[in-house]
This record gives sequence, structure tokens and C-alpha cells, in this order.
Amino acid sequence: MPDSKKKIANQLLEAQVAFFVEQVTSDGFEQIVKDEIDHFYTIIDTLTLNDVVNPDQIKQTIQKYSQELEIHGAVPELLGEVAQHVYDHPAHDNTLVNDINTDQQFKDLLEKILEMDDLRERAIKQAVANPIYAALVSDLLYNGIKDYATDNAVTKNIPGASSMLKLGKNMMNKAAPKLEKAIEDNVKRFIEKNASATLKQSEKFLTKTLNNEKISEISLDIWDKAKLQKLSTFRKAITADDLQDFLVMGYDYWIAFRKTPYYASLVDSGVDFFFNKYGDSSLTLILEEVSIEKSMLSDDAMRFAPPILEMLREKGILADIFRRRLEPFFLSESTLAIL
Repeated sequence: MPDSKKKIANQLLEAQVAFFVEQVTSDGFEQIVKDEIDHFYTIIDTLTLNDVVNPDQIKQTIQKYSQELEIHGAVPELLGEVAQHVYDHPAHDNTLVNDINTDQQFKDLLEKILEMDDLRERAIKQAVANPIYAALVSDLLYNGIKDYATDNAVTKNIPGASSMLKLGKNMMNKAAPKLEKAIEDNVKRFIEKNASATLKQSEKFLTKTLNNEKISEISLDIWDKAKLQKLSTFRKAITADDLQDFLVMGYDYWIAFRKTPYYASLVDSGVDFFFNKYGDSSLTLILEEVSIEKSMLSDDAMRFAPPILEMLREKGILADIFRRRLEPFFLSESTLAIL
């Protein structure tokens, strides 16, 4: 093949490279972006989700990155450093709770919680059925009886009654050191044994007392005080070390949870549902459904692309990219034969 043809091919190659570099770094690049996005939308309007991808591909991709990808130690370390930086941010000293959560937002959340009557009743029932609650009630009853026996209107108003009780108690302790403890245990056992009626009564009391009106009143009262607090005041309750510990626990939980069959079944179910709903829909419709518009694509392209492309041009990388892609064509035997 004559060298003259190679020379011409190289000249055409460099001219083509220069043309592409000029196109993507000149003022006309914005129009090119808009034109290409318009063309892109014209194409995807004729394609459905099922045309371009299937559920198994999506599931395999999710599995690869959310289940199988090994996360190096630098990631949790970085998360800890970011958490520390956010924890120390001065904005916490100048921001009130009410600045990030309005009264109306709190009321809307409270209203939703108050609608969950069944959940509240189940929570009360479970709490009352808890042995710890039963022990608490029994202890309160015992101490109430004990206090009444030693500190009541009779012992207060009759001169010497209180002293006589104390004297009798001291004499009983000396005569039978273990008797008081035995009486105490027997009384407690009697109370615990017969506590079911008391617990049932307390369940009814809590259900009646913790009604929507009372919960709303208490919650709004707490909110009125909390909303005026600076976010930095909550550092007293949660330290930087606490925050990092929570992050570590959350990270460890995620690492274990992502490998469970339960997580895999949720992913598969979610992907299948999405394809059942949108599989036959055009890609344009899907983008609209997730609020992605043409203007967003062009705005983001013009935000990032021009400075990056200009940097690549200045370093000679951009021309090298085009040259590397085009050179095999211009110097191919078939192209040189045409020349």
C-alpha cells in the first residue's frame, strides 16, 4: 500500500480528531447535548422495559452489588469519619428542632400514630402480660401496704402508736430474726398469686387513660418544649462514640442481613412487581413516572461535562481517546484501498 495513502489517512484521522474535540469543547456543545437528548427520547419512546432488559438481569446485578460485593475496611472507617465530622458540625448549635420539623409535620405524624388504635392496644396488652410488669405492680402494692402499715392516720394521730409499732417490730426481729423476711416473702407471693385481677384492671385503666386526647395532649406538651431546643443539646444524650458504635452495629447487621434468603426474596419480589407493572411500558413513561425530565438530563450534562471535557482537552487525553477509537478505521486495509 503506497505511503501516500497512509499519509492521507493520517491527515484525515487528525482532522476527524480535531473536529470531534472542537464539537465537544466549543460553545455549540450545549446544542449538541440537547439535540442528542431529543433524539434519545425519540428512540426510547418506541422501546419498552422488556425490550431492553429482563428481570433476571436486574436481579443478578442487585445480587452482585448488594449481596456478593465484599466491602473493604476503608468503607466503615470512612463512614465513622464522616459521622464524626457531621456530629461536630457547627450548624447543630444554630439550628432548632423546629427548623427541621415544623409544627404541622409533627401534628401529621402524631395524627397518624393516633389512628393506630389496634397497635396501641396490643402494645398495652403485651406490656401488661410481661412478667417484669407483674413484678413491678406486685412490688408497688407491697410497698404501698407496708408504708400504710407504718405511716397512716392512726399512727400519726394516736400518741405513741408509731413508737409502739417500731418497738414491736424490733422485739419480733430479736425473737425471730428471719420472721420479718418470711412475712415479707409470703405477702409478696400472695400479691403475685392474686395479681391477675389487678393486672387486668391496670390494662383497662391504661387503655382508657391512654386515649387519643390524652396522648395528644402529652405529646404536644413535650413537642412545645422540644421544638425550641438546639440540635446540639442532643449531644448530651448521644455522644460521638455512641454514634460511631451505632454505625458499626448497623454496618455489621447489614453485612449479615444482605446474605439472608429473606433479603433475596424481598429483592426478587420487588423486581418482579416492577416488571409486572412497567414491563410493557415505554421507557419514556417510566422516566416520567420517576420524575426524570429532559431538562434534568441536559442540565446535569452541562453541569458536569464541559469542565471535565475541557480538562481532558488541555491534558491531551481527549484527542488520544478519539484517535485511539478512529485510528483502526482510517489505517485499515479497506479504508486505504478506497483512498
